[in-house]
Amino acid sequence: MAAQRHDYLTKFSLSKPLQSAYQEYHSIETTLSYVLSDILMSLDQRKSASHELLDLSASFDTVDHGLLVNHLSSRLGIDPLEWIHSYLTNRIQFVSGEDYKSGCLNLASGIPQRSVLGSIFFTIYTQPLGDIIHQHNMQFHFYANDTQLYLTFDGTNIESEKSAPSQIERCIIEIKDWMHHNKIKLNGDKTEFLHFYPLERNSTTASIPTITVEKT
Repeated sequence: MAAQRHDYLTKFSLSKPLQSAYQEYHSIETTLSYVLSDILMSLDQRKSASHELLDLSASFDTVDHGLLVNHLSSRLGIDPLEWIHSYLTNRIQFVSGEDYKSGCLNLASGIPQRSVLGSIFFTIYTQPLGDIIHQHNMQFHFYANDTQLYLTFDGTNIESEKSAPSQIERCIIEIKDWMHHNKIKLNGDKTEFLHFYPLERNSTTASIPTITVEKT
């Protein structure tokens, strides 16, 4: 079944090319090589780059089953949906250790993280994030639930340098809004921001931009 889903997504070009997880001939090295290459090429062109690494909290556990089924149907045209609903629902969890076993709880959300279909469903569920990032004229690359987005700009232009943090923040605000409505949480404490200057730029006098991910 997983192979059929993969063939369907590939045939109709529904897989995101900038998602390196769970794809043939792709790995974490693909992600790192792609992002690093883009940043180094920008630096070679005497541009600066702002790089945001977003961390999601227990993202596989919070996937809403109803939203996922609707997304598969409306966005990708995947049918039939009865078996998908059956795969997702009527799951339970419990804790056991030595001679102890807790009571069982029904799982109202979440997909199995280390299952083949669960991984495919998660990448489909989060596809709209790529659309949001594109709308803000930024580059990105995914590896499962790890999101790297980055913006390159003319570091010698004061206006470009001043506007870059605001552009990134607007993108992150929209990402957070989408995540809120789709029951995924951005972990601001583990989200990292990196800024790269070209070699000839004097790092001692260059201003270091700041990015606000979460406002209290």
